[in-house]
Amino acid sequence: MGRSVALLSKIIVIVSAGVSVAALVVALRAAAREVRIRRWLEVTRVAVGLGGVLLMGAITGVQTAAGLAIGAVAAGGLVGFIQGRQTIVSIRDSKLWAKRTVWGIVVFAAGLIAMQLAGLGSRTGAFRFGQAVALFSISVGIGLALGRPAPSSATPPIAPGGAS
Repeated sequence: MGRSVALLSKIIVIVSAGVSVAALVVALRAAAREVRIRRWLEVTRVAVGLGGVLLMGAITGVQTAAGLAIGAVAAGGLVGFIQGRQTIVSIRDSKLWAKRTVWGIVVFAAGLIAMQLAGLGSRTGAFRFGQAVALFSISVGIGLALGRPAPSSATPPIAPGGAS
């Protein structure tokens, strides 16, 4: 019984690592696309994520050390803020749109890879971050929203008198 559990555990780690690599490739390919900004969705994402972290901590009784949690929140907020500063925000058809610059994609990729490595390390038992990875991810979203510049108009304004 013990050997089959160990084998199943290894299979789960290998499969989840493969899924993580595939998800990373898909995310990096999509990173350069222009996306619509929906503020209500951003707020909902943060609220659900934070609620999930707190609920799971309460259900399982597992809590992340305060120092690690604060570090994860600070690091995630910084990564998100830098990503936000490397985003071009525009208004088109009365909707907000965002597109990452090359440096924004680099910062996005670095944060994503760090989260994947932390998750892999946690799944293999190499180290335990507990809720820190989720707090990092939530903070990236908050930092991104706070760091984004004000939108620029996608179409140039018409000069007075109709002259262009």
